Amino acid sequence: MSSELDSALAPQGTIWILVVDDDPDICEAIETVLRRHGIAARSAGNGRLALAILHEAAPPAAMLIDLHMPVMSGPELVAAVRRDPALSRVRLIGLSGALDTDASAEELSLDQYLIKPIDVTALLAAVAPLGAGGGEAGR
Repeated sequence: MSSELDSALAPQGTIWILVVDDDPDICEAIETVLRRHGIAARSAGNGRLALAILHEAAPPAAMLIDLHMPVMSGPELVAAVRRDPALSRVRLIGLSGALDTDASAEELSLDQYLIKPIDVTALLAAVAPLGAGGGEAGR
């Protein structure tokens, strides 16, 4: 997993996305696509690591969150992010192998939901509202 982005590379207003998935191959693939489209990215292997990253850098424009992870699940991470006023503008996009039947994206407080395997066109459409090259994320 890559962790090349640090606070110096994520000043306020810079577009970057945090990818949270316990599969390092998925993280690397998503990061590669995002970077090729001008969006900085960083990854974390679980929710607990993601929270640590969120406290060391300016907030990301969005987070792509696997809903089924060890250590801290996707729904637990989403709840923690939604409780933090400093992260209220972060767009949360859930990732899963299948749409969970027990909870909808709205019930999980997600802004969007993508089904794995992630289609590149769908991924780029999900982050298009963020705009590459500057600006802030809006909900």
